[in-house]
Order: sequence, then C-alpha cells, then structure tokens
Amino acid sequence: MSPYGIPLDLLPFGEINENNEDAREGAAILSINLDGFPEVYTNGLILTEIENDKIMICSIPSVVLLKLIAYDDRPENRPNDPLDIDSILKHYPTIEMELIWAEYTFLYEEDKEDLSSELIGIKVLGYEISKLIHENKQLTHRLLSILDKAIDLSSDLAQQMIQDAETETIESKTNTLKKLKEGIQEGLKKYS
Repeated sequence: MSPYGIPLDLLPFGEINENNEDAREGAAILSINLDGFPEVYTNGLILTEIENDKIMICSIPSVVLLKLIAYDDRPENRPNDPLDIDSILKHYPTIEMELIWAEYTFLYEEDKEDLSSELIGIKVLGYEISKLIHENKQLTHRLLSILDKAIDLSSDLAQQMIQDAETETIESKTNTLKKLKEGIQEGLKKYS
C-alpha cells in the first residue's frame, strides 16, 4: 500500500530480473517469470504525479502485456487478471481517445468492416503493445501464442473475461481478443 492508501504492484526492474527469473523468500520461495519486464522498463513507463510526488508507472499497454503473461504463467493464481484485462479493453478507447484521434485516424479510413470506436480503440491498444515488444521476437511469439490459445479456447482467458453472463459471451470476448491481436500484428509490421 502506498502512503496514500493506494494498492501498488511493485515491479522487479534492473539487476533483480537477471536471468529473466526472480526468487523471493517468504512463506515459500517463489520463482516468477519476468518476460516483458525489460521491454516495459525500456519502453513502457510514463512519468506521472500523484499527490505532488513524481513516479514512474506502467503505461496501459504495459499493464495489459504483463497481465497477459502473468495469467499465462499461473492462471490458477491470477483470477483477477482476465477481469482487469477486460476492463482495460472496454475503457481504453475512452481513456486514450486523444491518442487515437491524434495518431490512429488511418484505422478509421482503412476500416473495411465498419468497426465500432471501441474495436478500433482495441486495435490501437494492440499497436501500442507492439511498440513495446517488436524488438524481442521470443516475447512477440509468446504474446501471440497467449492470444491464440485464448481465441481458440485452449486457455480459459476469454471465458474468465466475462463479467456479465447475461450480456457477454465467449464469442464476444474472443472477437475482442482477435482485434487486439490484429492490432499487435499490424503494429509489428509498421514498427519493425
């Protein structure tokens, strides 16, 4: 908890993530995979001010990247990650409307499917994630594999993203993940 009562996730950057793995002692020794952390540290942090303190925080695309990897590593220990990812996907187009209109209007012009602003926003999130991962082929492959498993339902990610069973379906969640993947793939072509 921060001094202001805000829950924080502290991320292991720098020397602590040597060998792409981190061990911590506590009730048990944990070993966690640190895929994506160097990319987030290098390309995915933003400076923000909270209560007059300037701190570096993960960008929204960085959070989605790390949550997808964390869920893939240990889905049984990460029940909130799919819900968090879903919430971000729902709200990203509104949160980043200025970015979308400033840098991604070409998506509206190229849109052959007449996508909603929400789905175009999700593609933009994919483009932004591709900026983080485009230099790491192994991480890129892993992320696309995570999305493929979710889309073809060989993982429970899409199912676990359902927040309202009366209005949401697995098909709607897999379609959302397809748009995210599409944005990542298009971004990789653009930024590589």
